[in-house]
Amino acid sequence: MMSVLTPAMLSFWLPLSVAFAALAGVVVVIIAQLRNHKEQQNLVALLESIRTQRMSAEQDRLAAVVEEVVALQKHVKALHSKQVELAQRTENEGQERERMAKALLKLTEQHESLASRLAEQQNAIQEVAEQDPASKFYQRAAKLVQQGASLEDIIESCELPRAEAELVYSLYAKPQSRP
Repeated sequence: MMSVLTPAMLSFWLPLSVAFAALAGVVVVIIAQLRNHKEQQNLVALLESIRTQRMSAEQDRLAAVVEEVVALQKHVKALHSKQVELAQRTENEGQERERMAKALLKLTEQHESLASRLAEQQNAIQEVAEQDPASKFYQRAAKLVQQGASLEDIIESCELPRAEAELVYSLYAKPQSRP
């Protein structure tokens, strides 16, 4: 049998039904809020993970850039050191060239002075030789020896005693042409 609802029952069950319905609605809202909160937490965790990954990647890039800058600084320092060394070497070489040029100039002056003195001495010897008639024989003998004449040829053509002819011959003869 079916029971019929009476107004007294209705007045009891209706508020109770509404209260249950309201309670169910509140439970649904709370569950929805919890789900939403959990999803928000998951989303926040995901965003934090992405941010951490990006920061890690940025730090890695920054570390790589810092390493590259340090390497470049070392390279620049080495190049600067080489540049200073080359500048010093160039300066030293310039000073050495200058010193050698001065030494060469001094040697050239000395050579010219010695050549002048030698020419003067040769002229003096020539004058003495031209003044002494006997020296003409010795000059002629020296020329004959230098031309390859034998000792006997010198004695005959210059009318020199053998001892003097041997002396002239030994002074002016080439090492391979001696008897």
